[in-house]
Amino acid sequence: MDIDHFILDHQAEWNRLDELCRKGKASPANLDPAELQELLDLYQRTGGHLSVLRTQFFDASLANRLSISIGTARGLIYKKRPTPARAFTEFFTHTFPLGCWRAKRQILLAALLLFGPALASGIWFYESGNTRDAVISPEDQEIIAAESFEDYYSSQEATGWAFQLWTHNITVGVMAFGGCALLGGLGAWVLIQNGLNLGVVAAVMHAQGKGALFWGLIAPHGLIEMTAVVISAGAGLNIAWAIIAPGHQVRSLAIAEAGLRSISALLGAALVFVVAGFTEAFVTPSGLPTFARVGIGVLLELALLTWMFGIGRLRAIEEQNAEIEAELLRPSLHNQKTLQSA
Repeated sequence: MDIDHFILDHQAEWNRLDELCRKGKASPANLDPAELQELLDLYQRTGGHLSVLRTQFFDASLANRLSISIGTARGLIYKKRPTPARAFTEFFTHTFPLGCWRAKRQILLAALLLFGPALASGIWFYESGNTRDAVISPEDQEIIAAESFEDYYSSQEATGWAFQLWTHNITVGVMAFGGCALLGGLGAWVLIQNGLNLGVVAAVMHAQGKGALFWGLIAPHGLIEMTAVVISAGAGLNIAWAIIAPGHQVRSLAIAEAGLRSISALLGAALVFVVAGFTEAFVTPSGLPTFARVGIGVLLELALLTWMFGIGRLRAIEEQNAEIEAELLRPSLHNQKTLQSA
């Protein structure tokens, strides 16, 4: 069978599936029990058609059209209409972590672009006193270690400072997101520049014997703050990758799907920036011992990584298992043809 005959044989079923989906999307109550059963049957059959289409005919445009129809039908069959409270809960338990897990390669790349230069510049400037002195005068290094660095975190009123920090961090995150979405160049520069600056300051503080002070002021908020920047950049890279390599999908559809995932990741990063801002305003300059402040930062980071990748991986496995179960429920096209012939 060629693609034209395949379409001719099944076009009516696909059109009927779309018709039922439109009716159900307006209000699920519009579908009577018979139509719901018909929707389920067409959903299962169209899933089989899509499998054949992808393995035998390689028609990306038609495959994308059927994927959209199947996705809409799946939502009507298996999901209840979300309330605002349920949508809010689902974002935290499903949407954000799953989006991070699916963009894990892009997030890892963004992390390398930030932390790689930070580590390299930190080691270089710490080991090479001449280079360090050429960039920052010895007098300025002493001022940074003795006053400037610590004063930055303790000289502001906490509540107003938290808001300023949040808006600043959001700006950096949006720049990283937008820059990476535009094929990566500007976003990569934002990450590399921030990494270099971090490494240089760390080198100065360690060279002046203030390494413990540095980590005591950076770790409480900085770990999750930098991770949020990485999430934002990774979300942008996810869009850039859809532009460059859409795979079997039509490029416009691949970009749209990547965009939806990326927006959810960016919203999650904004919430992380809120936590980082309040931590930086209230915990970082507090009188808690250094080990306690560092411990708080480490615990926050572990919680964030568990949310992103631990829960995200579980949600991905759940979706994969659901797809396998749906596949097992579908009668094969061969059996359908046999029954129709009989």
